[in-house]
Amino acid sequence: MARIYSITADPIHKQYFQDILDIREGKKAKPIDYDKHFWTIILADNKTPNYNSQNKISFLDLIRQKNFTEKEILKLEEAKNDSDFLTERETEAMNLVNNQIPNLEANRAKARLMLHDHVYFQSKAKIMNSISDFYDMVDIRTKETVENNQRKAFIMRSVFIFFGLGLFITLWQIYISLQRTLGTSLDSLQAKIISIGKGDFVQNENLENFSQNSILGWLLELQTKLRELEIKQKDTSRVSTQDMH
Repeated sequence: MARIYSITADPIHKQYFQDILDIREGKKAKPIDYDKHFWTIILADNKTPNYNSQNKISFLDLIRQKNFTEKEILKLEEAKNDSDFLTERETEAMNLVNNQIPNLEANRAKARLMLHDHVYFQSKAKIMNSISDFYDMVDIRTKETVENNQRKAFIMRSVFIFFGLGLFITLWQIYISLQRTLGTSLDSLQAKIISIGKGDFVQNENLENFSQNSILGWLLELQTKLRELEIKQKDTSRVSTQDMH
């Protein structure tokens, strides 16, 4: 805005210059739809910005509300301070343009030079270097945060896999222990109990093939004893019948 004013002397650009400073200092709220292309669009038609009447906040207060580190904020404060120095030079140049004296053209030429000389570009470069350092610091911090989160995620996955394997091994041990205790599958054991409950004492299995300390082993022993008892009762009944005859 200062450079355009130094060439055209159109007061609207000086007003825009002041508006930008007021927004930065929190004296004016940001215009509606304020983005990086805002002033380019405004310049095309020399429109008056539509300022929002609320949410006035200075640049420094705004960045302090964000999740920046103290070092990152200091870098932006450096850029702000260097920008204030450049603003003084720009204001001085605009005052030369605005000064109605016989050497007006010479003053305007001097103003244009002040906005394009080595000192001006050095001052601007100093601002941009601070902003560049700020972006580098944010990028490094973001990268470190991502890497830390990736490490944490890897650890969590490893722990999950470890406990998953531990649970699988535990369940397998329980299954093996249950099989040893039952001596067979649960369905086979249930079928055997039902068979004995119905009075089927004929044993089709070889008792030696089953552990005597298992439930099935105990059932087979019981089945054997019941079968022996059944045979004994039949023999006793047959003898009694013969004696009666």
